[in-house]
Amino acid sequence: MTQETKPPPRRPTASEVPAGKGSALAQLERDPAWQQATMAQRAVLRRIAARRDKRTLERLLREQERAQRSAVQEVDPQAPLHHKLATFARLHPAVTATVLTSLALMAGPRRLMRVGSSVLPTLLPLLTKLRR
Repeated sequence: MTQETKPPPRRPTASEVPAGKGSALAQLERDPAWQQATMAQRAVLRRIAARRDKRTLERLLREQERAQRSAVQEVDPQAPLHHKLATFARLHPAVTATVLTSLALMAGPRRLMRVGSSVLPTLLPLLTKLRR
């Protein structure tokens, strides 16, 4: 049985900043104050505009990845374990809640509090990374 591999998604480059308002540098150069700025001020303003464009691009990439993750309808067997678990939990929330509730009831409140207080600080950064 052969398995087709998906090509990796194409990531936009910095030159592909959204075309709605144009890049920050293009907006800056249209600004009347740009004509009165010195060369040193223009260099600083260019660096600021480049950072804005980079952040805009990163935000768009995050939104695109989030949309792709939410559109997934099956668990990818080639994905890392944490992606498999997150996808399964997203696709089957009732099953996930049932399993977690039954594990919590089996462990008991005292053990649950002890384990939770030691594991939660480690788990929170991972959960925030999965949300992004």
